[in-house]
Amino acid sequence: MRGRAFLVLASICFAGLLPHANSAQAGSLLNSVDQACGKAVDNLGCTDLATGFPEALGGAVGAISAAKGQFANADDCQKKLAAGSSILAQLTAEINVPGLPFGKLAQCSCGIVYSNQTCTAAVIDYTQKVSDVLKSFFCTIGICDEHQAPVDPQKEKANYYQANYVPHLAELQHADYPTAHDVMIQVSRQCNDDWYGSNLFYDPAIEVCGPLYHQFFDELGARQKTEQDAINAELQKQAEALQKAQDAATDNARKIAMNWAQIKLKQYGAQCADKQCVNDIGVLAFVYYGAIASGMQKLDASNTAALTAANAQFEPLFKQKVAESGKRRMALSGSVRRLQLSPAALKFESALAATKAKLASLGVVQPEKLLAQARLKYVRHTAGRGLKVIRPVLKQ
Repeated sequence: MRGRAFLVLASICFAGLLPHANSAQAGSLLNSVDQACGKAVDNLGCTDLATGFPEALGGAVGAISAAKGQFANADDCQKKLAAGSSILAQLTAEINVPGLPFGKLAQCSCGIVYSNQTCTAAVIDYTQKVSDVLKSFFCTIGICDEHQAPVDPQKEKANYYQANYVPHLAELQHADYPTAHDVMIQVSRQCNDDWYGSNLFYDPAIEVCGPLYHQFFDELGARQKTEQDAINAELQKQAEALQKAQDAATDNARKIAMNWAQIKLKQYGAQCADKQCVNDIGVLAFVYYGAIASGMQKLDASNTAALTAANAQFEPLFKQKVAESGKRRMALSGSVRRLQLSPAALKFESALAATKAKLASLGVVQPEKLLAQARLKYVRHTAGRGLKVIRPVLKQ
């Protein structure tokens, strides 16, 4: 069966030309059919139908021939078609040609099919030959697309977009908007030129090129967003990995720093001479811990270098605190001893200190030595008087 559009054109052509031809002319057209059918087409009065609607007759003969088993004979075929057979309903739907006499079509088709098989084949073959002639004619004038589906405007737009817009997506994916705009303006101008005069759209600039331009930038933006989302996801992944490494480094640095702070606290705390020193060493050990932890938690830092720097800075401070506690202890011991002396001894101590200061102001380099020598001289002349008081002081 041929398409409806072609049937309309074919029927108009033959209905306008052939029915007015004399019987001799019609006979020449159906000569091969008459030979095969034994004049059956002419005898049935179907010559005008065969020449005016060859496509319709050929289609009906083919359909009835395929369903021949449903009918007993030509008369039964005509009755059932007239009563509303599904075959006729299908033919009516498919062959909607202006001026086509369906009653005559049913009568002629049934008569031809039940005349003989050779006649049926000849009619179908004749129909095909006529169809080929018509197709050649309509192709010559540029309308030979009867076998093609009707043109879909939206599909045509989609095909045009795929061919002329999509290739620029990859090209402009990393371009800024002004650059992409300049390129696509040129594409839109070409689009207007290509669709100018099209019978599919009233105004191609508004109905085709404008929407395709916006569609392009929507897809370009979606591509750019997808790419940026992927970049952001990768950056986030790297940041999380870096933070994880930093957290691990910080935790490890704190453990090492705490271990060394405990070592210093124990080492120098044991050397302290008083409670103040122990407290000072504790505070200093905490600061020492912070210095090591800060240096070691840097991912690009050397733990050995951080520890060496911290020790160089804090070892003197630890030792200083211990030394200060020793001095405080000695000073405290002297004060206790002086408190235990007799009034006479305290008087001697005061006089001795004043004498040392005076001798030093006179330029004596070693006043203690000079006093020791004077003591021996004094002892010889005093026969030992006052030795019990003087001796313990001068022994120092």
